[in-house]
Amino acid sequence: MYKILIKIDGIEKRRRSVGLLHLLAGFFLIVKAADYYRLTHFQKLPPLVIFLVVGLVSLLYGLFRKRWDAAAEYNYIIRGLQSAAFAGLGVAMW
Repeated sequence: MYKILIKIDGIEKRRRSVGLLHLLAGFFLIVKAADYYRLTHFQKLPPLVIFLVVGLVSLLYGLFRKRWDAAAEYNYIIRGLQSAAFAGLGVAMW
């Protein structure tokens, strides 16, 4: 059988930028979690820990994605965690 390589430029750019987007999301979560802690006058620690853990997981996944998850099998799980953390942080800061 013959095989034809189909290269779509947009998909290749997205694959290369996935790690960077996870790094940015993780950094933003950590910064905003620290801001939330400051806004609550250093009182509410348990929600902060959850946001920091999701931010740290996002940073680590962004840094080591090619080594740990070359097929991007866990990408949707990390994005779901980030979405839930962003929503929770938005509700908490509201």
